[in-house]
Amino acid sequence: MKDKGCSLNMLILMFMAMGHTSYGATETTNMPKGNELAFIMMFTIILVIIFRMHLKIKKLKAIKLELVDQNNILQYMASHDPITHLYNRPTMVEHTQKHLLMQENRVSYLYDIAIANLRLINDTYSHDIGNEVLKVVAKRLREAFDGQLETLGMDQMTFLAIESNTRSKEDAITRAYRVIERLSEPIEVDYMEIDVLISVGIAMAPDHSLDAKQLIKKANMALVESLNSSCKSVYYYEDTLYIDVIKRITLEKQLRRAIKLNEMVLYYQPKINLKTMKVDGCEALIRWNHPDGHIIYPNDFIPLAEDIGFIDDIGKWVVTESICQVKRWQDLGYNIRISINVSGKEFDDEFIEHIHQNIKIHDVDPSLLEVEITETAALKDINHSRHLVQTLHEFGIRVSLDDFGTGYSSMTYIKQLKASKLKIDKSFIDDLDNMEQRIVIESMILLGKKLDYYINIEGVESEKQLMILKKLGVDEVQGWLFSKAILPEAFIDYVKVFDENGLYS
Repeated sequence: MKDKGCSLNMLILMFMAMGHTSYGATETTNMPKGNELAFIMMFTIILVIIFRMHLKIKKLKAIKLELVDQNNILQYMASHDPITHLYNRPTMVEHTQKHLLMQENRVSYLYDIAIANLRLINDTYSHDIGNEVLKVVAKRLREAFDGQLETLGMDQMTFLAIESNTRSKEDAITRAYRVIERLSEPIEVDYMEIDVLISVGIAMAPDHSLDAKQLIKKANMALVESLNSSCKSVYYYEDTLYIDVIKRITLEKQLRRAIKLNEMVLYYQPKINLKTMKVDGCEALIRWNHPDGHIIYPNDFIPLAEDIGFIDDIGKWVVTESICQVKRWQDLGYNIRISINVSGKEFDDEFIEHIHQNIKIHDVDPSLLEVEITETAALKDINHSRHLVQTLHEFGIRVSLDDFGTGYSSMTYIKQLKASKLKIDKSFIDDLDNMEQRIVIESMILLGKKLDYYINIEGVESEKQLMILKKLGVDEVQGWLFSKAILPEAFIDYVKVFDENGLYS
């Protein structure tokens, strides 16, 4: 029987018909004979078996349909981003590769588009709000390209779009700015108006690559440059960019190994007390002895360390090494104060506790350590900075406010910090022949003195500068006039020679 549903119905009707025609209504006169009764029983059993088979088949069909639905859902989930429902990276790579093969040598542009402030949106509002923003941007992205997209997808939290209607690099950049204009319109979520910042990286096929993964990689390199730029929101991939990225990646790997391989070293620049004309201490300045033989200065690797989250490791190494050096000099009979620079990113309770623990472990006088924090970093969160400075003072550690005058100076806040010392940047003494410049530096020194700060000026390079600063009542100076930063082995010899000869007395 091909149609089991129809067969079942027919059997039921046949059974009912047999019951009505063969047997009467009374139980006594029309009882079925033995053979007939056996036939009815057999027929009933067959009917029950077929009925059960029918139910099983229906159930199996339902299960099969459910499995098909589940399989479709799993396939969709495997190929789409769960938030925006755009293609995910693997699917985007697959579709992009197909597109590139079909286009052959026809020009196509791949746009890697990011919401630059998405993390801030997530942190300020919530991840749910951030997800809603992603959905709106995805919808707007389709509209911004006027239906001319070949395919659109997601790569983690960035959008990937490829199209073939633009004819030149200039047109692609222009289109990117138009897309940014559309995407940057305020987004309303839960009655809140949220502003988004958009950055775009562009790569072009076939020139940059006909391989989808490589093309996406190069668009992403351009995007990273855009995200790191303070003035350009669109970057077009160039071959030199690839070289720079490779250099950066190589340097990053080497930097992560530098501490383990003892490639970092501290140099010490003497500080001179202008009242006694003796060495008053020194500033620890980190250098990287690169494996290829040249020295890398902090300006060339500290920003990278901050970008990759390695600044805490470097900062803690500087603290430990500086305190160890204080101990070495103490054991030689020299109490030389070392000041260390602390970046705003590492100036927190954990870092200060690291300093405190190292002082106890190495049994050094805490007054022989000084922490330098920049004025800008200290004033970002004045209440927290005041707490940290107070904690350092309680541990017996001095605090210096570095680069004074180069940021936004609020004397009210600076007074609240209660640091021990103001370090005035060298830019204020570069042109002391200029009367206006002289007035500025005089005012800064006078103000610092009124607030009971010990005044240090760095970058002193001439005897003329030195004489003027002595007259203005500066307490301490450092600079090339006295010495560049030197290795610890040479520092004690320098102290002996300088203090014995009484230079500049």
